Amino acid sequence: MSYKLNTLIVFDTNSLRSTDAGEVAYSFFAFGRPFQVIEEFILEKNLSDDIHIAVPTWAIEELKDQKQRQYKTDIVEFQKLAKRLSGLPHIPEIASPAEEFDCASYVEGKALAYLATKQVKRLEIKEEIANTVLQSMMSRVMKEERFKQPFVFAKRGNKTYKDAGFKDNLIWESLLHFREVENYDKIIFVTVDSDYNESCSKEFRAKWNKHINILQDENNAVAEIQKNYDNYIK
Repeated sequence: MSYKLNTLIVFDTNSLRSTDAGEVAYSFFAFGRPFQVIEEFILEKNLSDDIHIAVPTWAIEELKDQKQRQYKTDIVEFQKLAKRLSGLPHIPEIASPAEEFDCASYVEGKALAYLATKQVKRLEIKEEIANTVLQSMMSRVMKEERFKQPFVFAKRGNKTYKDAGFKDNLIWESLLHFREVENYDKIIFVTVDSDYNESCSKEFRAKWNKHINILQDENNAVAEIQKNYDNYIK
C-alpha cells in the first residue's frame, strides 16, 4: 500500500459558525455544516489517525462573542415586539425574559461541553511568539505592503466590517505560527473568505516549505481528501 499522507485541516471562523433561521444560534454550541461534513467523512472512512482537525482558539472565542451579541440584540427586538403586541385581545400577556440571565456563562458552559466531545487541535498565539506575531501584523498595514493579504480591505459581499481585517489577521497568524505544521505533509484551510488568496499561499510556502490548499467549500475539501486517500479507503 502506498504511503499515506498526514493531513491537517484548519477551519476559519466562518466555516464553524452555526445558525438558526439564518442568524447566529445561541441556545446551543456546535460547529457548523462545513465542519460537520468533513468530520463525518473522516470518521466514516476511518481516517482519524492520518487526518487531524485544528481550530484557532481565537475563532472559538469569536463564536462565543457572536452568540452573546446576537442574544442581546434579539432581547431588545423581542421587547419592542412584545410592547407593540401588548393589549391586543387575541394575544396573551408576553412575559419579558429574566434580566439576570447570564448568557455569557451559558454559552461558555455549552462550548466546554461540546468541545470536550471533539478531537480538535487548538491553534494559539502563545506568549513567547506574541511580539513576532505583532510585528508580522503591523507589516501588513505598512505603506509599502498596503496590498499584502490577508486583510487590508475586509469586505464581505457588499458590506465592510471595521474589525474583520483584524480578526482575519489573527486567524492567519495562528496558522502561520502553528509549530505542528511541520508534522504534516498536507495542509487544508477551509474558509469562505476570499481575502485568503494566492499571496497567503506564497507566504505559507515561504515559511514552511509546504503547500497549503485554501478551499471555500466543504465539498471541495472532501473531494481533496478522497483524492489523496482513495486507495486506502478502497
